[in-house]
Amino acid sequence: MDSKDFGIFFAEIREKSGYKSQRQLALASNVSNGTIARIEAGTQKPQPETLKILSHFLKNVTYEELLEKSGYLTSDNHLNENNFANHNVDKASLVQFGERIAILRTEKGFSLQKLADELGIEKNALVQYESGELNPNIEDIRKLAEFFDVSTDHLLGKDKLLTKEDISKELQENGISMAFYDGLEGFDQLEPEQQQFILQQVKQSIEMFKKMREH
Repeated sequence: MDSKDFGIFFAEIREKSGYKSQRQLALASNVSNGTIARIEAGTQKPQPETLKILSHFLKNVTYEELLEKSGYLTSDNHLNENNFANHNVDKASLVQFGERIAILRTEKGFSLQKLADELGIEKNALVQYESGELNPNIEDIRKLAEFFDVSTDHLLGKDKLLTKEDISKELQENGISMAFYDGLEGFDQLEPEQQQFILQQVKQSIEMFKKMREH
């Protein structure tokens, strides 16, 4: 998708998200009207940081999807080195990145050294990643995402808050009634990673129950 096609796509998403004009989105997101106008006209390729901000105000599209459509990610969620190489990850995302690596590594029972050996990444780099002190390179993000079987979007803390429709779909796919969701008071106020964790635990419990019934 070239810049012009992305502009058309973005304009459609904006309108579907309830912003009838570029100015309305600009006022809501604090991204300048001029920037949004140039993005939609296809005369300016949006920066990843701009897409990150805008993704919080758009419906039914994630930051990762915006990165893919604009050419920063490949269709299989790998970072496109040619387009992403010159863009650093912001400090807040570095901290999220480090925290999530540490959690995933601990869940697998891997030490820093073992993970370093497994992926061919310097142990010192992993230490700095987990502490949020080092901007990750493209190849390391790709290796870590593939190893932990998560998206780059998740590693960088760009998960979008789940809507009730998202949750309903997740539950239905796993044979769970929406009554379960209705009983989770305050679920929609949790952080995205907390929502995902709870749903993952529910799915794992269902799988365990199915295996127990088979025996």
